[in-house]
Amino acid sequence: MGLAAANANYPRGKRRLKVIHGATDASVFTLHRPDLPVVILGADQVGLRPPSR
Repeated sequence: MGLAAANANYPRGKRRLKVIHGATDASVFTLHRPDLPVVILGADQVGLRPPSR
């Protein structure tokens, strides 16, 4: 699901973006809140770069 599609599922004015670090945190969140759409972005999609070696 894309970000625009996820935003369409939230009531007007109730959207919040939250950064979840790690796949485990994301899976726990979706387990406890299956009613909320979740968009998982890769590091390159949110402006973060892995540390250079």
